[in-house]
Amino acid sequence: MAQISYSRYGDEDKALIIWIHGGGLEGSMWDKQIEYFKEYNNIIVDLPDHGSSKNMKFTMPSVTELLYAIIEKHKNGKPVYMVGFSLGAQVIVEYLSLNPNHIDKAVIISGHMIQMKTRRKVSKHIAFIGNKLVKFDCFLKKQAKSLYIDEDYYDTFCENAKSISKKALNRIINENARFEMPESFEDVKTKCLLLYGENECKTMIESAELLKKTAKNIEGFYISNVGHGISLAKPDLFNRIVKSFFNEEKYPENIKLI
Repeated sequence: MAQISYSRYGDEDKALIIWIHGGGLEGSMWDKQIEYFKEYNNIIVDLPDHGSSKNMKFTMPSVTELLYAIIEKHKNGKPVYMVGFSLGAQVIVEYLSLNPNHIDKAVIISGHMIQMKTRRKVSKHIAFIGNKLVKFDCFLKKQAKSLYIDEDYYDTFCENAKSISKKALNRIINENARFEMPESFEDVKTKCLLLYGENECKTMIESAELLKKTAKNIEGFYISNVGHGISLAKPDLFNRIVKSFFNEEKYPENIKLI
């Protein structure tokens, strides 16, 4: 089996965290998490069609198989956690639905759980236009602003956006648009934390509420004054919330329950 590209950081004898980036991004979106979570065994993946895994084609079934193999190789009998943003959050929901008892805890960040039929029908057109627009700095700056990408990550973001082919972009958009929460998610036993921006679009908020009422072992928060990109917009708050979840400690104040 082919293997997606990933990097390892931290203490290999501690609990394992798998970090899964969003669509059109890559593993370095988690740079502000690496130092904070250095006491854990961190694996930062590049999903197929992204970053250093561009030689592979993205599909949900293949990604779940690849992640399963990575976990089996590196868990060393320790707890296993997953953290995923947007497309990465969809990957986690798919993974848990297929493997309801395989990992201990999961953080699902801004995952869209309602199939976007219209977007799927026009995915080729969106990919064609998007592939043209990434050549313009004004478009990239607007996209970066919407995702709260700062100067430290901007050059990497632009390089990755420009390197995604039209076919790859179409696959990513199509997989993202066709995804909907599997019915088997209600059987998931893994402890889950939902994090959504309070200013996200209506269907994203509906997705948060759908997840919250479906699984039994789940809790969640809306983060105020944030849209799509919590870990990039408020990394310090995000890090504290996630660590509190992992350690089963009191959460920071002033966060709103889903």
